[in-house]
Amino acid sequence: MATGFDDGLRTIIDSTTSATYTYIYKALSPTAAITDEVWLCKRIVNATGTSRFADGISDFSASASLMTVAAGLTATYTAG
Repeated sequence: MATGFDDGLRTIIDSTTSATYTYIYKALSPTAAITDEVWLCKRIVNATGTSRFADGISDFSASASLMTVAAGLTATYTAG
């Protein structure tokens, strides 16, 4: 089973919460709710295009580390 970020079946792109960042959320389920702890989040710096993953989690293999969409806003972002 594919588990990479780009393998997500549902995508949410949030470019309105912050003028500095764009948040991209992916889930393996096409029906995932934003409150389900099934999301990966990548934050992109709008000025540079640099991207980092929430809590350093860059794929779906560590299911216990996945988060809700709201948790993506307060996560720590590191290279994945």
